[in-house]
Amino acid sequence: MSRSTGSPDLGPVESLRLLRSVPFGRLLYTVDALPAVRPAPFTLQDDALVIFAHRGEGLADIADDTVVAFQADAIDVSRCEGWSVTVIGHGTAVSDQAEADALYAARPVHCHVPEPVDVFRLSIERVDGRRVGEQRSDPPVAAGSDTDGLD
Repeated sequence: MSRSTGSPDLGPVESLRLLRSVPFGRLLYTVDALPAVRPAPFTLQDDALVIFAHRGEGLADIADDTVVAFQADAIDVSRCEGWSVTVIGHGTAVSDQAEADALYAARPVHCHVPEPVDVFRLSIERVDGRRVGEQRSDPPVAAGSDTDGLD
């Protein structure tokens, strides 16, 4: 996993810690050479993001081993501050049904997706985390989140 060039101000460990604090993000990919963005529930497992979608909602349109991005954030709009994290890596549909079922069963409870479910794995190859608005030493996390460590 590498850190991007430019001026991100959250390191990879802090970025992944914050990413664990939110249940939804946005998957960015291309379909017929056009950009597409899909909100999606996800979980972090080892060195990958695991993304869930109801079958027929577009994950099957993503070619295996394609470079995609995933972005999530927690922004306090009343204070105009928070954080944003983007992960870039190769995405692959989980085609083994037993593995997909196991990943879906292990998802956080708040990540309910109506069945049947497509499961997509995004390898974490690059992480870019940034603070938004006023610079703080302790960026906000989503309310009710568990951010006590990186498993």
